Amino acid sequence: MAINILHISDLHLEPFTSENTEILSRFKEANFKSKFFKKIKNNSQNIDYIIITGDLSNKGKKKEYVEVSKFLKELSKKLNVDPLKFIICPGNHDVNWDKNMIAYNNSVNEFLEKEESAPSQETAYTFQSRKFEDFKEFYDKFYDNKREFDPKKSIFYNEKSTFDNIDVQICALNSCYRESFCCHQGYINHEQLTIELEDMDKTILKIFALHHIPVTLNEPQSIQNWDSEIKFLCTEYNIRVFIFGHQHKSQTFKLIEKDNEYAALSVGTLGKQGDKVENTFNILSLSYVNDEKQLSIKKTPFQYSSYSGEDDWREVHDEIQNIKLSYEKPVIVDNTIAKDVIPGSQVKFSFPPKIELFSEKLVNIIQINQLYSSGHFHWTPFTRTLGLIDTYSLLSNRISSKVAKGAILELYNHYNIESDCVIGIGQEGIILGSFLACNKALPFTSIPYHSRKKHHSNHEAELKLEGMKKITFLTDVAYTGMSIKDILKDEIFKNVERINLISLFYISKEITYQHDIFKENDPRLKFYTVCDKIKIDKCNNDLKNGCSIFDNKLEKVYNFCE
Repeated sequence: MAINILHISDLHLEPFTSENTEILSRFKEANFKSKFFKKIKNNSQNIDYIIITGDLSNKGKKKEYVEVSKFLKELSKKLNVDPLKFIICPGNHDVNWDKNMIAYNNSVNEFLEKEESAPSQETAYTFQSRKFEDFKEFYDKFYDNKREFDPKKSIFYNEKSTFDNIDVQICALNSCYRESFCCHQGYINHEQLTIELEDMDKTILKIFALHHIPVTLNEPQSIQNWDSEIKFLCTEYNIRVFIFGHQHKSQTFKLIEKDNEYAALSVGTLGKQGDKVENTFNILSLSYVNDEKQLSIKKTPFQYSSYSGEDDWREVHDEIQNIKLSYEKPVIVDNTIAKDVIPGSQVKFSFPPKIELFSEKLVNIIQINQLYSSGHFHWTPFTRTLGLIDTYSLLSNRISSKVAKGAILELYNHYNIESDCVIGIGQEGIILGSFLACNKALPFTSIPYHSRKKHHSNHEAELKLEGMKKITFLTDVAYTGMSIKDILKDEIFKNVERINLISLFYISKEITYQHDIFKENDPRLKFYTVCDKIKIDKCNNDLKNGCSIFDNKLEKVYNFCE
């Protein structure tokens, strides 16, 4: 059975009196509301949810929210929809710019009184409680305090629902995180959003309701950090549908990121009047076509315009749209979605739960950003693979690097690893190892890959380990363990009693991951990895006779051991 959503936005309500009128509004027309209620009631579909995507008021002031509350209560009564089935998001006009400016100016005065440098206007957005003060009072009261608006959260409310045996999670987002009296832009607090999504079930399809356009454009209507941060979360957390307003026009488009599709549906302004705006509302019907394995979204728009000599609402038949997204119901194995995102990848479930989550994140990052390459890679004369994980790019990106570092720290803490110092192998190992050493207040040094030692200065290749009995090596990828075996031949390690090797990825198909798999290389060695899901084939040519692919120039060869 389908789920039906009434989507309205951009009401811009205020007390429409002769002394206090900021905008032209349809709400001042005598029969506007009654025609609106009648049109929806005459529609054959029962409304399950009402989603309002921002700009309920015009200036975010208390007196305006009195009118907003009256209208929403009337809407609830006329359509017989419980207020708890309303999903409400703030828009930029729900920010009280006056209170925000006062809070900022007070802060400036406090700094000046202390004879300190005053904060710039760019920080004005940080006064979250003050700028949303009137919206919060309205929001909490409308829900009889059964829900509370927290301006510090990105997802301040979410609700689970079910249609056609599919679980969905409708999430209300605050896309006005950086809105202020002096700076108008869409922006979502990415760090907070990631924390909140981590507490949700990844297998559940998610619908995001928000005010701003979920793309990055050179204008305040869009989410400015969409391309740099937010869009990368969509695949990982199964966010497939975006419902938004703000642009005062009805629009539908698909967002395509790599192999994944997302639907974005906007609506015009319900009440604001003007030459360049559309007065519209939408009814969205979501269903699942099991045979086609598709999520179907039927969008039926209604527009307020001159009709038979009189302004009225009419269904815009030629703009009814059916959007279909490829969506296969998740197959759950031991509470984990089974994936085969890279040729040869294998999924196992023996890792501790938190490390398993990090492992899945890393695989998703590689999939989304296409950080896996096929080819012929000669790492050493005895180590040759038919694939590469581009860990350099992974660690160069602020977001994915944060995931990788968090994974290493979680692994170190979970296994209670003890160290007197941390050693990074190669530049990727330096990035991971220096982070771990700083976090654990341990001495840190680095060493080049043994096979490329000749490319480094003597200073870079020297280690001083006096008195160190327990050491931890950090590297990005482990394969056969030959590199660490060569490194440990150095005399400097002969008095070390315990050696830990930590890698972000373990890629060998030959030996199943265990902590002791490299023990025959050195009995002191314990091995730990975050992710063993990506298995890469090795070159099976006779090592003694070289590589026929290389010798006969049959394929592009990346030779790192020259």
